[in-house]
Amino acid sequence: MTLLVVSPDYASHLLPLATLATEWRDRGERVVVATGPATAAIVESFGFERVHLQLGRGSNPGVIRAEEQVAEEDASLRGFFDATRLGMVETLSYQARERLTDLMWQPVATARAVLDVVAAVQPDQIVVDHLAFSARLALVAGGVPFADVVLGHPTALPVGDEVYGCPPDWPAAFGGAGAGADPALAGGRTTVESSNHPGTRFDDASVVRAAGDASAVRSDAGAAPDGVAGLRELCERVDASFTAEWNAALAELAPHLPPSTSAFGEHGDLLLYNYPGELADPEREALLPPHVWLGSAVRAEPVDAEVAAWLADGADPAPAPDLDPTPDRDPTSDPDPDLDPTSDPDPAPFVYVSFGSFLSVRSDVLGRVAEALRRVGVRAAIALGSGDRADLGEVPSDWLVREFLPQVTLLDAATAAVTHGGNNSVTEAMTAGVPVVVLPFSTDQFAGAAALERTGVGVALAPNTATVDELAEALRHVLDLPTRDPGAAGRLAGLAASLRETPGRARAHAALTGRG
Repeated sequence: MTLLVVSPDYASHLLPLATLATEWRDRGERVVVATGPATAAIVESFGFERVHLQLGRGSNPGVIRAEEQVAEEDASLRGFFDATRLGMVETLSYQARERLTDLMWQPVATARAVLDVVAAVQPDQIVVDHLAFSARLALVAGGVPFADVVLGHPTALPVGDEVYGCPPDWPAAFGGAGAGADPALAGGRTTVESSNHPGTRFDDASVVRAAGDASAVRSDAGAAPDGVAGLRELCERVDASFTAEWNAALAELAPHLPPSTSAFGEHGDLLLYNYPGELADPEREALLPPHVWLGSAVRAEPVDAEVAAWLADGADPAPAPDLDPTPDRDPTSDPDPDLDPTSDPDPAPFVYVSFGSFLSVRSDVLGRVAEALRRVGVRAAIALGSGDRADLGEVPSDWLVREFLPQVTLLDAATAAVTHGGNNSVTEAMTAGVPVVVLPFSTDQFAGAAALERTGVGVALAPNTATVDELAEALRHVLDLPTRDPGAAGRLAGLAASLRETPGRARAHAALTGRG
């Protein structure tokens, strides 16, 4: 039996797809991965065959830097990074405009290349990254059955009246529905109170201000439309344009097929959501096409000697972090036995911090996170990525800071995590039973953060405006979740147990083959 995996040339996309495919490999079945050259080493590390397939102009072997991209992609990435400094609406608007050029790279030629790969490999099953639009176009045009893997938050496939690129749900810190606002109607100022920080108020006018260095932002990052309503209107125009592009290519590839009414709503014969069903919005469930909740695609990582030594160094009991910010607490009072380091021999708690392969460039935000960690007094492991280490300030001697860190390994031992809200990071944290502070910057990270907030397993803050005090309080909350919110801690523990008992790779194999 042969499985064909079709992936863009991006590590963050290929890694979960490859992890799902290990179930086929471990059963002695053949796995072939069609992707570009930047991720060839990843394919080799899994022991899979690789065939060349270029699905877009950009690539990312692990940590992405604009200067390492081709000229057009370099400019696109720099514009995106600049937009994140302006705020939520500006970032989503910039991404919407970019979709007019980068979603269907040479669609007809790419689609024919995909069909050539299928003819050469002769697979029994095909799994395709949902965002590999040209590849899915090819399979639709060729009448080839395939499973469509949604690697991001489930809202990456819009249903009902949702519009691709305009999140249907927002965290409270962004004026979202979690605080009682109706984001679909938020054309102007929408001021709400954050449920995580009573007394602190946020609105979409404050969210879009840069955090101190607005003058350094490129002038071509793009003006925002009029609030969320304007963003939705822009996304509707992009949907119409993209659908016209899809249909033009489809007409050339398969003129006998009817045109699509919305290309962003197209999907494979079976949807595989790389997401826990327990976190999904129950109101969307009835609107979804045939689907399976995979939960997560947590990969195995090789032993990292430096990380193993750092974890071992933290195995000795250490002073507990300052989970009570009250400065005049009576030092003679009886300590809480749950927080008394002399009563618990468990390893010293630490927080894992990563903004992923793209958004690690926002080390200005990482700097505020680092200061909050110092204020709380907790150890940290920080994956710096392409960020500037100097932005972290003075790094305590018991912290671990590197460009790249083995995320799964560290999450398995962490007490809490700080993340940008990328789906890989979120699902891996949930599998490890680790609550998160999430600072969403773009795309489906906002809806994902809202789900974490709704279920109580995370605290969401706006990265451009969150103060050190707010970050420190959010850290205290997740570090002390069993005390502050026992119900949420219990739900998280149950979710982690379920995800570990039946991993996503087993669920995917059963769904595609009918064999457990």
